[in-house]
Amino acid sequence: MTIKKGKASASDGNPLGGPVTEQGKQIVSYNSTRHGLRSKRLLQWEDRNEFIELRQSVSDYLCPVDATEAEVVDGFVIDMWRLRRVMNAEVLHFAKVAHQVMAERARADLRGSYDDGRPLRYGNDSTLPLSPEGLRIDQEASLRGVEGTCLNNINAYQTNIQRAAYRSLEILEKMRKLKGGGGKE
Repeated sequence: MTIKKGKASASDGNPLGGPVTEQGKQIVSYNSTRHGLRSKRLLQWEDRNEFIELRQSVSDYLCPVDATEAEVVDGFVIDMWRLRRVMNAEVLHFAKVAHQVMAERARADLRGSYDDGRPLRYGNDSTLPLSPEGLRIDQEASLRGVEGTCLNNINAYQTNIQRAAYRSLEILEKMRKLKGGGGKE
């Protein structure tokens, strides 16, 4: 930040140069959200009512008896929500791979061979990819996409979120043992 900008920001009430109003702060709070997989907050395109239903359902099931247990249950709910988000990302990834495979197959049908020079094994019959051999070829093609960074990241996020969710349940269980019960029996 230049000296001039620093002085201007300080005179506006914020010496660090960030937003001053609540609306501005809310807007910039999404700056680091590229895909949302790591976000622990509800994203703009997600259904708030669906999240509230999930929270109520889990809370009814786990029956937190005090504010501390409620915090742990809320953390678990957020982890469950994030797992749904990751599973949706995985589905979208495979849909993209399937689209690429179908496009590759269509180009191969037109040329008589695949992009990488492999011969087309089944001629131009577009119904054959649904045969067992065709599915095998499509599965091989989709596995090429599985090796990509995108799916590796999705799987890493999923593993981390699952661990966090299990930790929340373990913490809740330990808290209840220390208190001598509580919650749903």
